[in-house]
Amino acid sequence: EAAEFVGKQADGLIKMVNPKSLLPTQTRNEMTGNQIERLKKSMQSDGYDGRYPIDAWNVKGELYIKDGHHRTAASIKAGIKEIPARIERVTDSAKVSEIVSDWARTVSDKY
Repeated sequence: EAAEFVGKQADGLIKMVNPKSLLPTQTRNEMTGNQIERLKKSMQSDGYDGRYPIDAWNVKGELYIKDGHHRTAASIKAGIKEIPARIERVTDSAKVSEIVSDWARTVSDKY
């Protein structure tokens, strides 16, 4: 994986990733535009706050957002090229199906 290793927390590996490489599991309708704008402005002036990594699932090499859709969308809008992500590998077939199904709902709904 090309992502730079940053550290390890008890619940997963933290790597720097391009926010555009993270696949959403929420639709745009499930997100708040005001919060994205507020976060974007903060990131434009102060950068991404590394104390709040995105939580992501690694399913067969693809990274799906578990938590942090607003932060991911804001970082893309702010032009930030790398953000920290706490990555949890998922191999359980039922969980994989659920994650991929959630992502499939968002395919036509880019943010």
